[in-house]
Amino acid sequence: MARRKLSHGGTLVLDSEGLSKMLADDEQVVALVAEARSRGMEVAISALTVIEAAHARANKSRLNWVLSGLRVVPVGDEEARAASVADGCWFARA
Repeated sequence: MARRKLSHGGTLVLDSEGLSKMLADDEQVVALVAEARSRGMEVAISALTVIEAAHARANKSRLNWVLSGLRVVPVGDEEARAASVADGCWFARA
């Protein structure tokens, strides 16, 4: 994982790989999240990311604990439609 310089304020958004690594207690991701929080950044994920990470082998208690410390952003029709027309997106176009 490439090391990124974090600024003060703002939001760190985790994708499904980031959430999976948080669930696995990956050192680099845990450190990245801790640094973001120390700089006053919010740590967020899409509600759809939870679906990707919540598979049958996932430890549900651990998942709930990790999610309790993150902002889970809901995805509505407008967001889904905007994502579906993004370049390179695999969603069917409306």
